[in-house]
This record gives sequence, C-alpha cells and structure tokens, in this order.
Amino acid sequence: MIAPLNSEEGEQHIHFVVRVHQAHMTYQHLLAIWQVADDLGYDGASLYDLLAAPCLECWTTLTMLTMVTHRLYGIPMVLSHTYRHPTVLAKMAATLDEASGGRLVLGLGAGGSQRDHEAAGIPWRPLQERLVQLEEGIQLIRFLWSGQKGPSRAASMAQWKEADTLDQCSREGHRFSSVGTVSTTSCVRWLVWPICATLALT
Repeated sequence: MIAPLNSEEGEQHIHFVVRVHQAHMTYQHLLAIWQVADDLGYDGASLYDLLAAPCLECWTTLTMLTMVTHRLYGIPMVLSHTYRHPTVLAKMAATLDEASGGRLVLGLGAGGSQRDHEAAGIPWRPLQERLVQLEEGIQLIRFLWSGQKGPSRAASMAQWKEADTLDQCSREGHRFSSVGTVSTTSCVRWLVWPICATLALT
C-alpha cells in the first residue's frame, strides 16, 4: 500500500507502518498483527524499546517477527542508545538485515524515559550528554557499516578504539535509517527513510 506523493523534487512515496505499543501483548498476539499487516501490504511494523514496561523485549521480539514475515520492514521506534553499546548494536543490526533480506529500518534515540532507566538500574544522564553520545554512536555505527578500516574515536568513550569493520558487519548499499528522537519537545535530527504515516494499535 504505497501511494505516490508528488512534490517539486519529484515523485516521493508515503510508507504505511503499523506502530504497535506492545505492553501486555503476548508473542502470539503480536504475530497475528504482523501477519495481517504483511498480507494487507503495509510497508513496515514497529515496536517500542522499554526495559521496565510490562512487555516483550523490543529487539528479540522484532527479530522473531521480521523473520516470519515476507515483506514488512522491522522498525524499532526507537531504540535507546543507552541500553546497547553502538559496536554491539551495529553487529546486531547488520545480522538482522542480512538474515531478513534487507528488511530492517534502524531507529535510534537518546532515551526518553528516566523512570525506565532507573527501574532497570541504568544511569540516567543529562540530556545534552545523551545527545552527544547518540551522535557519536550513530557515527560509529555508520563507520562500522561503511566497510572502512582504521581507528574511530568517540570522546564519550574516553579513549581511542580500533573500530575496524566487524566480520559481516559492512552494510554498504543497504537501506538503513538513523532516527534521533529525544522527547516531545525536541526535533528529529536524523531521518533517512521517510515514514510518513503510521497506524497505532494499542
């Protein structure tokens, strides 16, 4: 269900995405939503990323659902960069993208829930610090995906890292998005894949 949207820059497309807040949902419930969305021709489906909420963990569930559908893009909307080291996440994302035939849209955010961090025992940093770490994390992930060799330095990691491309991590030519969101009062800083319409299911 992709409808053309004409603009001065040429033809664009609206992508219809099923956005699911998976609190209190079982895997079988989510699977039914994913399969119906896949059959109806939606372009993608998303889950949110909270650790202390009464829901299945985002990345594990998203991986399982993406692998049992055929056309849906899997979209974490969005992962908190504070929960996963960018080098680990780069490998995770590259693996899922490879296994799913290129059907991953990666969403990253600066972490928007202080309560979730504190409940999970993860330090809650000031907003500006989280924004800096988010930008550095995105740069590192893109570097690892690029296929380049050499050192990459993230100031927030306090030292130089020999961040050579990980085995099977290069994703050059594949479609990834980095979406930086912080809160309802902050702007979207990165948006590559134009998700223009979503259907929220609660």
